[in-house]
Amino acid sequence: MPIVRSAIFPVQIPTHLPRDTPSARGVDSVAIDAFLDAVEGLELHGLMIYRAGAVVAEGYWKPYAADRPHMLHSAVKSWTGTAVGLAVGDGLLSLDDKVIGFFSEHCPAVVSDNLAAMKVREVARPLMQSLADLAQATVMMGEHDALHMVVVEVCHGSPTYKLRIEVGERVPRHLTALGRANLAATPADERVETVEEVCRQLAPDGPETLTAQMLASLREYDKLGFVCSFGDWSPDMFAVGVPLISADGNRVLSFSCNGPVHQMSRKRLLTEVGPRMVRLRDRIHKAVQGFF
Repeated sequence: MPIVRSAIFPVQIPTHLPRDTPSARGVDSVAIDAFLDAVEGLELHGLMIYRAGAVVAEGYWKPYAADRPHMLHSAVKSWTGTAVGLAVGDGLLSLDDKVIGFFSEHCPAVVSDNLAAMKVREVARPLMQSLADLAQATVMMGEHDALHMVVVEVCHGSPTYKLRIEVGERVPRHLTALGRANLAATPADERVETVEEVCRQLAPDGPETLTAQMLASLREYDKLGFVCSFGDWSPDMFAVGVPLISADGNRVLSFSCNGPVHQMSRKRLLTEVGPRMVRLRDRIHKAVQGFF
């Protein structure tokens, strides 16, 4: 079923892939229309949706067409990221599996200790370290556990300042930029209820004030694209954070950049470090195609 829009035209060339209607393959045609509305204005060349053994929607934006050759760059990364995501979803591997276990036939005769210990998660570490070095700060990655965030990766970039935190430690979900980034990923229609529940557990005798403070902090995310913690966790530390949401919406990882007040001023956080955190998150999401 070709997509018919003013900016695109349906496929006119024969293809060996079977065709079917969206509804016949469990796809909501209204959702396809909504997607096209959402991407209007972007420079897309073509769209094909393949579901349950058949193409259910296909179309091309003029002047592009199905039979017009395209030059592709770095496409292998996309296919590899998709394949890894599918493998994780099927339980064939996890982000903590050692890389050597999948490529034993390609390993050198003598395997170094570093190569033997390499994990899939470590592939993302260089991006965090690069930002930590640039900002002269500490960049953390974490995942929430009830009222806390569990730190799963830490990168230090300053020779004089190192946040005293180790992988596996827990930090408050409501005070840290790491935790607020996690809360910011909550769907808008669920955010108030989620924050109220967290605050009731933290301050059962009077959660109203804490709830108001938390919601005010999360409104920064809607405006800026990142959350802030201006000395809320530690008086001498400012931080910014962003969430990384999986493609299926079932998992959220958070990243934060933390530094001393005398280096990480409010202005620097808002104009420099915050936007860099957003770009870091987007690069990681693109690299893994949203699967983690």
